[in-house]
Amino acid sequence: MRLLSSLLLSLSLLGAAVMAAPMTNDDVIKMVRSGLDEGIILSAIQNSEPKFDATPDGLIGLGEAKVSKTIVTAVISRVAGKSTETKTVEARSGDLMSPSDVILLDGGTETVLQYSKLQVRAAARGLGFGGVASYCVLSGVRSNIRLKNSTPNFLLCIPERAQPNSAVDLVNFAVRKNGSREVMTGGGYASYSTGFPPQRVVAMKFERFEQVRAPKGFVIYRAVPQRALTVGEYAMVMSSDQTVVGLMGLANGSCFDFGIDL
Repeated sequence: MRLLSSLLLSLSLLGAAVMAAPMTNDDVIKMVRSGLDEGIILSAIQNSEPKFDATPDGLIGLGEAKVSKTIVTAVISRVAGKSTETKTVEARSGDLMSPSDVILLDGGTETVLQYSKLQVRAAARGLGFGGVASYCVLSGVRSNIRLKNSTPNFLLCIPERAQPNSAVDLVNFAVRKNGSREVMTGGGYASYSTGFPPQRVVAMKFERFEQVRAPKGFVIYRAVPQRALTVGEYAMVMSSDQTVVGLMGLANGSCFDFGIDL
């Protein structure tokens, strides 16, 4: 028993020594090039003795080595002596990501966005000669969430049998004089089509993220706009497909709105 206790104590001290081991920019680059999961690298940065070079030259070196913005931000925060509120820190708490959440990534910080239910209205176009159109409407002319970053990143929890681009759309809403934000969702005269106008939809790139917080039956994706967003009002609009929406635990037509101020 005494031998076992001594062994456990030795392992504990060894673990503490490893957690407090110094880390440099070269260590980060080696970890990235080795293919280690980003979450593991962030955890190592958070628990290291920081010997990083956060000067302009040091940061340029990290960028040239293809180190992600999230990791570079964690390095800067560690040098500044700040605690990095990263996805890895939250993952260690054992919490799973809720399928009803859309998370905004800003450096190493996560913000869970609140959702609103879309309202729908129909109106005649061109005094009736242009047929009838339907619109999705959000109250107010501005979202309470304001971003300065024109290429925000989002985390989404998508059912594993669903294509991510069929589960959510990033939509640019028009501000109306009646004090609302809206986007057309269908219209026609002799025939009727549905869906957001292509010019109002921002294409996104979806990549599988670390899955440590993924609930059973779901996949966590990072969603990134394929072009820089211009100043305006936007929303991540969940699919109107009842099956997908039901699996995600959302009300039909829920959206997560935000605005871009550059």
